[in-house]
This record gives sequence, structure tokens and C-alpha cells, in this order.
Amino acid sequence: MKFSVMIYSFITDRKVPSGGASEEFISSGRLDDLQCAFASLQGFLSGEKRDCMAVHCVLDNEEVGSGTKQGAASTFLFDTLIRVHEALGYDGEDYLVHLADSFMISADNAHAVHPNYTEKADPTNRPYLNEGIVLKFNANQKYCTDAVSAAMFRDLCKRADVPVQTFTNRSDMAGGSTLEYFQHSGCAQYR
Repeated sequence: MKFSVMIYSFITDRKVPSGGASEEFISSGRLDDLQCAFASLQGFLSGEKRDCMAVHCVLDNEEVGSGTKQGAASTFLFDTLIRVHEALGYDGEDYLVHLADSFMISADNAHAVHPNYTEKADPTNRPYLNEGIVLKFNANQKYCTDAVSAAMFRDLCKRADVPVQTFTNRSDMAGGSTLEYFQHSGCAQYR
């Protein structure tokens, strides 16, 4: 996907700094969140919704722990899903059945292997730039990916002819924290 983006700082209202031999890199906070929100919305709008109700949810404040009223730790998603079900004439049991038959894909950027710090990456599961979407695993389930969800996600990517790579945190380094809040929504998640 090729596109031009002009990004301005939310705080200073000045053009965000760029760098690189051809000024191809931009440097600003929140870029991963904005990029994922944009890409997921584009996919959501262009996707086919045949026998399901698709929901696109973008939450805020990941950088500060997601504990705000509009963050992933809030009840916003849960409350919204309940209200939608009630407006469509469903009851609480219907909600639980629909929830059990649903899944959530959470988008975030992954850290590629840094050439100067290769020892920081897992020795066998290393994502590289421009080699595909990264499926994240964590032994403590901080990314909520398991064998079933990974297989389903890989199948979706295969159907769309999208390459997939695997990222695993080194067992001696912590990683992931925001997505554990989604566990309270009751939605199965695939990342």
C-alpha cells in the first residue's frame, strides 16, 4: 500500500521531523497507534460482512496504561456490545452465545530485530521489516495468542495472500500489558 502522509504534532502544531537519505522516516509519538487505527479501519470498511456484525473499536491511552474511561481497561467495549445487542432485540443469553462465537483481532506494531542489538531478540522468532504481519506470542498470555487463534489468524492471512511472521518475547524480558485488559471484555482475541 502506497500513500503519502503529512503528520503534524498534536502538541506543537508543527510539522513532524523526518529523516533518512530520502526523508522517508518520520519521528513522532503515537505513530504505531495511528497507523494501526488507519489500516484496521480501511480493512473494516472494505471487508465483507456476510453473516456477522463486524465491530471496529479504537481505544485510547495505551501509552499510559489504558486505565482511562476511554482506554482498554474501561467498560466502553463491553457496554457498547451489550447496548447493541439489546437494541437488536437480543437478551443476555444471546449475547453470551454470540460472544462465544466471536473473535477479536488486536493490532499493534512489533519490534523488528535491531541489527546492533540482536541479543535482545528471541533467537528463533525474530520479526524483520517488510516481511509480513507479526503474530505475537507470550508465555504469560500478555498477547492472548494461543495455538487455535494463531492457526485461525494464519488462515485468514493465507486467504488474503499476506505473509506472517512470529514474534516471541524472550522469557527473561517482560513484554505486552495493554491487551490483558481486553480479557475482561469476554471476547476471544487474536493478535
